[in-house]
Amino acid sequence: EWIGSFNYNPEPSGIIVGEELDSAINNNLALQGIEYGDPESLPDSSGSYMNVFVKTYQKQRGKLSFSSDGYYSNQLIINLLFFDKEYNFVRRLLDKKASIGQIEFGKNLMPKNLKEIDPSIKNILYLIAFEDTNEDGLLDSYDDHDLYISDLDGGNLKKITDTVEVERFYFQNRNSEIFISYKERTDEREEYKRLKFAIYDIESYSLKKLDQIEKAMDDMEELLSQ
Repeated sequence: EWIGSFNYNPEPSGIIVGEELDSAINNNLALQGIEYGDPESLPDSSGSYMNVFVKTYQKQRGKLSFSSDGYYSNQLIINLLFFDKEYNFVRRLLDKKASIGQIEFGKNLMPKNLKEIDPSIKNILYLIAFEDTNEDGLLDSYDDHDLYISDLDGGNLKKITDTVEVERFYFQNRNSEIFISYKERTDEREEYKRLKFAIYDIESYSLKKLDQIEKAMDDMEELLSQ
């Protein structure tokens, strides 16, 4: 059975950036490398994708060294590779370093007893961070992630949200819309941030805030304060 979304280690070490990386480059040392998951079928059986992870060496390695120094994998996804049915390479999702915090496919709406492909599954959603926004020297789950959407083969990547903290997101209305709950990305204390909601229409690339839900929440809080 197809699983619509998945998460990896919620606290991966992340991609090393900043001064530590600059120092390693100047000393011709490698701090991290890459490892790959097995190819997994796309939900429409048009091809497959492969997760790309970062691995951190327990001992810094010379870039030209072939020693067997150990490493540990933090299972942080940093990219995806896409292939066709014959496993010919199609594309990679991203062209620069990133933390991919979550990936979600459309919901399979076909009856479970039918082995048919749901034609409404056309897109993939991602939470992606490209910058070390908290400036701790790591590009990881603690940095600001935005919501992106692509076609099933990784093409046509588009940004959906900006300057907000995405709490939850999922496909709805036969995979034609995305329901999003979020909070504003501010320095306000977390307990004071209001949960807000929006719907993204995939065909028109439009994001609509659900102001009536916020109004109902305002009325409820006003009632509580009376």
